[in-house]
Amino acid sequence: MPPLEQTIGKRFLSLLKERTKPLIVRAFGSRLRGDALQDSDFDVVVVIEIVDAALDKFISECAWEAGFEYGVIVSPLVYSRADYEREAASPLLRAIEREGETLLNETLYDKTSQGETTP
Repeated sequence: MPPLEQTIGKRFLSLLKERTKPLIVRAFGSRLRGDALQDSDFDVVVVIEIVDAALDKFISECAWEAGFEYGVIVSPLVYSRADYEREAASPLLRAIEREGETLLNETLYDKTSQGETTP
């Protein structure tokens, strides 16, 4: 991941963690592929247990704040855990998995149900 995007991604993740417990945060798109234009946005997918309007707004505010200082628009694509799992085979999420870079990946599955303990 390019240094600017790495800095913005870390800031975005830090802001998110102030009020949420994201399960997955993954950067993708032209800025990671290396074909971004100067005004290209920085795409990130965020997976949260349950998403409501207030949380969606908070995530958008975190995105704006993370990129503002650098003149970069951060565009979050927000999924609840259930929606993400349901859409996992979609072409978009498969491309993000293949081409993107992970900023955070907490387990989506409760290992205690399999006899394991969660950290």
